[in-house]
Amino acid sequence: MDRIDAFFDALTKHPTYVRLQQLKIAILSRPQYQERFTKYLNKQKKHVQEFPYSLKSLDSLTPDLHEELSGLCQDSLINEYLDLVRDLNDLIQNIQKMMNMSLELPIDLTDENQG
Repeated sequence: MDRIDAFFDALTKHPTYVRLQQLKIAILSRPQYQERFTKYLNKQKKHVQEFPYSLKSLDSLTPDLHEELSGLCQDSLINEYLDLVRDLNDLIQNIQKMMNMSLELPIDLTDENQG
């Protein structure tokens, strides 16, 4: 197993990821949650199309989208799911930064260094 496979294996065994998958199954098994999420995601897509790069903070949400998100977060299951999505995204971004920093070594691709 190479390092990338080991990374993905470790990530899928991380408690945050495992719990996120459990919550996803619970949410997807309830039509009322699917309907609420679909409604929110449709509003979010429209918002992103109108205001690209604006979802970096909750402060940038339109009142309608903010209200929809607040409504979703009233449900403890959905709130936990959304919190874990943020946590997992933060974890992945930190790992990506570390990997990028380790790959920032200069690479010489001139013919004299080949073979």
